[in-house]
Amino acid sequence: MNTVQSHRCPSCGKNNIIVDELMGESFCKHCGFVISEHEVNVGAEWRSFAGDTRNRSRVGDHTSILIHDLGLSTVIGKTNQDVKGKFISNVMKHSFVRLRQENRRIQIKTSTDKNFVQAFSEMNNLKIKLALSDSVVKSAAYRYRKVIEKGMIRGRSINAMAAACIYLACRNTEVSRSLNDVAKAINVKKRELAKNYRTLVVEFELTVPIPNPISSVSKIANILGLSEKTKRKAIEILEKEKKLGGFAGREPNGLAAAALYLVGTHNGEASSQHQIALAAGVTGVTIRNRIKGLSESTLKEYMGVK
Repeated sequence: MNTVQSHRCPSCGKNNIIVDELMGESFCKHCGFVISEHEVNVGAEWRSFAGDTRNRSRVGDHTSILIHDLGLSTVIGKTNQDVKGKFISNVMKHSFVRLRQENRRIQIKTSTDKNFVQAFSEMNNLKIKLALSDSVVKSAAYRYRKVIEKGMIRGRSINAMAAACIYLACRNTEVSRSLNDVAKAINVKKRELAKNYRTLVVEFELTVPIPNPISSVSKIANILGLSEKTKRKAIEILEKEKKLGGFAGREPNGLAAAALYLVGTHNGEASSQHQIALAAGVTGVTIRNRIKGLSESTLKEYMGVK
């Protein structure tokens, strides 16, 4: 309770006004006259103390595009207490258990809601498995909602389309995740995932940026345990090749693996083509072909080719 000195009681004229924020009332301390009731507390949610893990929030979760109804539905709380903090009777507890069950059922009543629930659940699983940021997953969820609006999900797998939206979001935000990574994480065939991805690009007339091999260097080098010097030199090679236009139409992981193999061999770090190919998810033939496609100056510096 707080004492407000700036207001006077309309009954006795005293200025000892008490504000009860918990009950939402303000009354006179001198005569007990209730000035107002059912007031809305516009102050801070709560005071935080070290070690206090209790959830004191008076509101529900924030709205999110990753929730089938955007988080705008009403949720019956799990606390068996009334507005005054008193515990309700056992009879009322059983009634509220049934009410909560019915409340959950009516929130997911259409086929579209069920579709969203399954798709967004898979996206959240991919977020954890692929270590994606919130912005990437939200971008994928927005694209999936557009897919439902256009009726493109008919005849297609929900999991595969959700994975295609995730891969498209990764490409748009230049997050280094390959088709193989996404397909393995969600357990769908790479061919089906690629087909849905191409459908999204064509139907929405999207211009997707070319994958940058530089973003794959750190991931491959960390798997092989290569030094920071090798990483930097490999990135320098790829930046040089990018200026010369050597990225178009080539597998980014293959280019990154070829650069790491060249620099690692030059620096004396023992990593065979087979080991690098396994870490990059490509074949040894791909690495050899990408090495042949590098500029003459790079080959001359690291392989002694004249």
